[in-house]
Amino acid sequence: MLHKPTLAYCNNRARPASTHPHSGEPDEWLADTYLEPHGLMGLTFDFFVNWRARTITNELWIKRVVDNSLTSWPTRDSASVIYQCDREEKVIQLCRFADIYDMSCHYFLFKESADSQHPPDTIVEVTFDGGGSVVGVQKVELSNLMDRIRQLSGGPVRIGRKGLTLGLTTLECYLSNTDAAWPADADLVLVDSNGTPLAIIEFKKHTPNDRSFSFADQKLSNHYRRGANWSRDGRKYNRLAIFRDYLSDNVSPLPIIVVYYPVQESIEEVQLERVEGTDQNLRTTESDFVPLPNVKNEESCRDFVASLLEMIEL
Repeated sequence: MLHKPTLAYCNNRARPASTHPHSGEPDEWLADTYLEPHGLMGLTFDFFVNWRARTITNELWIKRVVDNSLTSWPTRDSASVIYQCDREEKVIQLCRFADIYDMSCHYFLFKESADSQHPPDTIVEVTFDGGGSVVGVQKVELSNLMDRIRQLSGGPVRIGRKGLTLGLTTLECYLSNTDAAWPADADLVLVDSNGTPLAIIEFKKHTPNDRSFSFADQKLSNHYRRGANWSRDGRKYNRLAIFRDYLSDNVSPLPIIVVYYPVQESIEEVQLERVEGTDQNLRTTESDFVPLPNVKNEESCRDFVASLLEMIEL
């Protein structure tokens, strides 16, 4: 009934983003199957930065797509369909994590519209408490959703003049051409069994269109442009730094690990890069190339997780 969004071109949702023919995607290499033996779990969600104050606002958002074949929509049993999609244990852990950090947990459910020029007809918001139980279900009008995005972002927020080229949903593609862009995501926050965060993981795909530098030359400074007018990627890394500071204690800030991965079949490596420093002044402190995992080879995924944990120093 529900499924996780998949990356596709905004101008043609039937055209998925490029992927490696054998390797798969980083979230598959870092599936809970491979993390749980280490007592770990990966959480993925969208979050807001109030850019006026450069602080984190107190809502986590998770988007899920309703199957177009579902005729009885909205459904009365929202919790059940979310648990079926995400596993009840995972929902509980995510909402517990949010509660620990004084944040609320909100799922947004909608069907994909025909194209990115039209938003979904119906958007349903399901709010959970800190224990993973539903405390509210409501339909959300698009205009109200946009007002709320602007409020949580500290004002209007734009992607750029052209909006997104690739997006996870038509809703995000549509909003990327407005001043109420959907919030960016945390690709993966690594937490222990108590919900304590240990690292923030950012996935960075290298495609044949990246002509300005080769895969071997991937590094933070290629994307992190300082100055009054930050590049889109620069803003993304600053967002992660602000969120890291929100989650960290004053003694040991969480590491940010960037995972550079290829789509070209000829490339057989992944680069791991440890990023440290302050908001607006981040830097690379460690970098290493490791073998490219294959989703059909469980041992290669376990080896990748081991390499990642070594860089995190776990």
